[in-house]
Amino acid sequence: MAGRIHLEKSTKMITVSFMVETSNQPTRSGRRVTLDDVAAEAGVSRITVSRVVRQSKLVKASTAAKVMAAIDALGYRPDPMLSALSAYRSAGAALKDGGTLIFLDCDGTEYSRAVFQGASAESQRLGYRIESQRMPSTLKEQSHLSRVYYHRGVRGLLLGPSYHEVDFSAWDMDAFSSVSLGALTHQPAMNSVAMDYFQGAHRACRILKARGCRRIGFAVGDAFETRTGNRWLGGYLAGIGRQTPLVYPGEWSSPERFKQWRLKAKVDGVMTIHPELLSGWGRRKDRFIFLNDYLLELNPSFKSLTYLSLDRGAIGAEGVRILHHDLMRQQYGIPDAPKLSMLQGHWLNL
Repeated sequence: MAGRIHLEKSTKMITVSFMVETSNQPTRSGRRVTLDDVAAEAGVSRITVSRVVRQSKLVKASTAAKVMAAIDALGYRPDPMLSALSAYRSAGAALKDGGTLIFLDCDGTEYSRAVFQGASAESQRLGYRIESQRMPSTLKEQSHLSRVYYHRGVRGLLLGPSYHEVDFSAWDMDAFSSVSLGALTHQPAMNSVAMDYFQGAHRACRILKARGCRRIGFAVGDAFETRTGNRWLGGYLAGIGRQTPLVYPGEWSSPERFKQWRLKAKVDGVMTIHPELLSGWGRRKDRFIFLNDYLLELNPSFKSLTYLSLDRGAIGAEGVRILHHDLMRQQYGIPDAPKLSMLQGHWLNL
């Protein structure tokens, strides 16, 4: 697409006009190339061309290749806005609950509820209804729920955060667009949204080094670290460089044990998510920093320390935006190359 910009300047305002020139090649009659033109050139139906343009898996590879050759020969380019509108209208006419999204709550935690709230707000902004449903514990129950949603016409699934990888093999994923909200890779793997935990821990190392720390420790409970896909630990190991890793092996609820570990390992700076450990620190508080603010909300007095603020609602909102794009284009099923969108927080009290 090319454009020409014309500026008219006065003492009060600047007027900008932009004329869009399409990249479509005209037909012999001078009009724009359409789906019908491509269909006639390839010797297939219009709906087949539409499916190829939308990258549908319903078209045979040989037929898709023939259609793509016709598209290249004629110079056809789809209008993304019209394509999305057409997909929405055709889907909405056929699906009773096509405007409903389902949030599958996998763990029932406050963290997941915060993610759902973000998803709910963004769903409302885009015109969707959203329902929260606890994830059934058995594959049989999951298979039944999958059929219920399919026959209702629901096509959009948001898979909530979880402490462990989840097996979604009982779901007919070819019938849905789905986005996973969290760092873990479920089975089958799908598009997902998560906080950039690796970058957060790596940045924490840089902050502590700038404050004079040379023996930096890592103190995050196993269950919480697993939830990040071990990205916090990966960022820590990358950030400390040649330093010997100092990973706290004890219970995060035991400040006294933490103190003993800190003294024995000669830790002079630590990153954690557990406010309970601060009473066992006994050193400069600017060398005790938090990798997120989730547990700090229970005790706001700790927010005077250095911490990484992570907007959990932003995970849900971004998931809805990705899902909306796929639904508009009727892109159902598991993608061949799933994408992971990483959201970064911001450091406070540096």
